[in-house]
Amino acid sequence: MIKEVFLIRHAEPETAYTKRFLGRLNPGLSPAGVEQARLAGVRLRDFQPQAIIASPLRRASETAAIVADACGVPVQTDSNLIEIDFGDLEGLTFAEASARYPGITDSWQALAGNFSFPGGERFDQFNSRCTAVATRLRSGPEKRIALVAHGGVLRGILCTLLAVEANGPLRFRLAYAALTTVELDTDGGAVLTGFNIGRTDAPRPPV
Repeated sequence: MIKEVFLIRHAEPETAYTKRFLGRLNPGLSPAGVEQARLAGVRLRDFQPQAIIASPLRRASETAAIVADACGVPVQTDSNLIEIDFGDLEGLTFAEASARYPGITDSWQALAGNFSFPGGERFDQFNSRCTAVATRLRSGPEKRIALVAHGGVLRGILCTLLAVEANGPLRFRLAYAALTTVELDTDGGAVLTGFNIGRTDAPRPPV
């Protein structure tokens, strides 16, 4: 192992925005989210991160500020960590999006590089951002780096690091403010060493 990466999805946003497509909309944290972020900081502190890099969107930057205060490390921001742009789907529930744009969810789940949400971001552009972050992680001087960002972009970065196939991001579900850890090797490989550590929400029941 040459580096350890800690991925933290932002804590719970304001309740009016939960269970909706939430990309470039910019709510802050709910009261429960503030407490989740505090607990995430306690967990991360034990790993002694040397750098904390966050998305500039409020729900991530507020989470990162609380985490960083616990760890005694300043926050850096990186616009490549902003969530994918859902375009016209922003703020809709899954059911509302499916009704308004029939077939859109099937097209999304195929994760083709030329797909984009109506009025939103193309997947090839999104994947380029994930690759840029992965390159920064490998090339930077820090040995222990934390990212505080959004579920979609963190899943994309995780799959880039692990060399998982294109539809891999949908196989991971990152919980609010939970900790996922990855070890980067000298040969360019990576190993998933921890997943959703400290999650406070209940796993979804089987269908």
